Amino acid sequence: MLNCCIERKQSRENTALNFDSAEGSSTDEEEFFDCADNPDEENKRKEKYSLWNQPVGRLGKFNDLKLLRTGDPLYIPVTQEPVPKSEDQLEEDTDVLMKLGSDAQGSELRAKMMSASLLSDMESFKAANPGSVLEDFIRWYSPRDWIESEDLDEWGQKKGQLSSRMMIEDNFWVQTWESAKPVPAHRQKRLFDDTREAEKVLHFLDSTNLCQICEMLIPVLCHIAIYRLAEECRQISHELPDSVDRLRALIKSAERISREIVASKFLDVQI
Repeated sequence: MLNCCIERKQSRENTALNFDSAEGSSTDEEEFFDCADNPDEENKRKEKYSLWNQPVGRLGKFNDLKLLRTGDPLYIPVTQEPVPKSEDQLEEDTDVLMKLGSDAQGSELRAKMMSASLLSDMESFKAANPGSVLEDFIRWYSPRDWIESEDLDEWGQKKGQLSSRMMIEDNFWVQTWESAKPVPAHRQKRLFDDTREAEKVLHFLDSTNLCQICEMLIPVLCHIAIYRLAEECRQISHELPDSVDRLRALIKSAERISREIVASKFLDVQI
């Protein structure tokens, strides 16, 4: 996790530097203007507002699809990278999601848990596709929720409609879309705060005793030992033909032991 934090910080700083160089040092697009009585100032304000509607953060065209309202090509937006998580965090998330079920209510709760990521992707999509509607976003983000028909629209593409789960009353996706602003990914609030997460890791290591550190090092040491054995097997495979098979058996035993340790810890916590 600490390595992920370092990589994300370096990537974020490089990305910000590139965008700053491309956009210049002006921060005008972050300013807000009141209505002016002077016609010239009002025209300038409208001109500045029109710049906000310019597409930004495009990764590339999404097949041959066009926006339903304007007929412009549908572009894949540049989005924030997924939040990295450790194995224990993934296990906790998976357990929670499985308990939610697959019905409409469970899907709604699952969407709310993903609200931060969903809102970020919607804002990136709006920034890359001015004039887009929720149906356009669904066609890119969740194609299974877009039911196509055989009829063609005015742009020559198949018509369609949202799935039943997207049309339920007080749909969370609709609410999130309406609250989303056209903001490119590099100007959004970070989904993954690398600084805070790195501080958590350092605090954890600082408060860990020697026994716990040794326990955490066992998988790393086992991996190094197996890697070294694999290198040796390549050199002596002609003298010991069964060395590779023995190494594979050793790896399976190590995997089984590690899983049994994790399972026993989980049972102890449950009990």
